[in-house]
Amino acid sequence: MKITTADETLQVSDLREFGPLEADDLIRDLRAALQPSHSTVEFDFALLRSADCDTADALLAVYAELDRGETARVWRVANPSSDLRQLFELVRLHHFFEITPPRPPRMILL
Repeated sequence: MKITTADETLQVSDLREFGPLEADDLIRDLRAALQPSHSTVEFDFALLRSADCDTADALLAVYAELDRGETARVWRVANPSSDLRQLFELVRLHHFFEITPPRPPRMILL
């Protein structure tokens, strides 16, 4: 897991596994990194190996713990697989998180 800042966005990337065990560590690390100037928190799930309801629960736990309503922040999930996108819609997580489309596959030009 890697946490970086790009302009006003706090980005969480290199998530290969994400469930309840990882959520506690992520909450701690995000709490230390999150600044009032961050208007967006983005989770890049491009490298996530597998996801299930535990993934959705963990993401909601991070949101519930860190979004205290003090600032208007956008919470975003980037690059979810189509299965993960469907899961988030089924459990209504798309009401809390902006869900961006997955990146198109890279083309190799010969």
